[in-house]
Amino acid sequence: MIMKRKLLVLLAFIAMVQLASAQVSFRMGLDAGANLAMYKAEFAGLLKDYIVDDVKPAVSPSVGLNMALDFGIDKKKSFGFYIDWQFTSTHWSVSFGESGSDNTLYKVSHPTMNLMQGAYFAFDIKKMKRKKKLQAQFGVGAYEDIRLKGKINEEEKGAGYSTVPGVVSIPGGSSIWGMATGSDMMAAEIPMTYDIGIHAMAGIYYRLNQHFFVQGRLVYMLPLMGSASTIDDAFDNPAAAGMGGATGMSMPDNFNKNSLNPYVAYKNDKINRLLLMVTVGMAF
Repeated sequence: MIMKRKLLVLLAFIAMVQLASAQVSFRMGLDAGANLAMYKAEFAGLLKDYIVDDVKPAVSPSVGLNMALDFGIDKKKSFGFYIDWQFTSTHWSVSFGESGSDNTLYKVSHPTMNLMQGAYFAFDIKKMKRKKKLQAQFGVGAYEDIRLKGKINEEEKGAGYSTVPGVVSIPGGSSIWGMATGSDMMAAEIPMTYDIGIHAMAGIYYRLNQHFFVQGRLVYMLPLMGSASTIDDAFDNPAAAGMGGATGMSMPDNFNKNSLNPYVAYKNDKINRLLLMVTVGMAF
């Protein structure tokens, strides 16, 4: 038993010595890239089956700051920990109506902050001279996606969605629940939402000299949980399916929080993302 304890202490001491003697560097750089959001939007209400132009993946520019702590295992391998802040935009669009000439287009956009933190392993993929280094990197970690208060823009084409059976046309571009209708353009404010999930990273790291580097990374983000941005249960009630305009009934109190218009609401939390970015920075 005593010998076993001594062996464990010796192994721990050896590990501490190796870690202390390992080459440690701190990296910091600026990110720039593109963010592909892959939506799984759901709709409820009178217009949910009258989609003319469905939701598609959307690409947005992304900028941010990357920091990493790198520990050299030997001359060819290393591991480390990183944290990344990204600022981008989350946007999508959908059209409702009976035809391509009579429909209403809705554009939803949120300024978005993304925070990633994780661990990586790197190894040399080419022998380099002097202080240069070319490495492949693979990492995993968690992320938080915070979509700030956004806007909904409405663009009407022809008769819009008013030709859909059961929808009463509201003349003169009047306002319903704070949203302009008819041929007007409206911009309604929508609440903040968030996603929390895991991500996987693959990249190339090129050290130009002892202090400067360039890095390219591809990151896939898989959401595990999101905000309570849900479709209102009142849509399950056939009597309320007319959305007030056709039946004269009043709207649910919280309907406007996730509604595109008085006839359809949406849910789009848990958004998968694919991020491609380039980092330019310094190592200390």
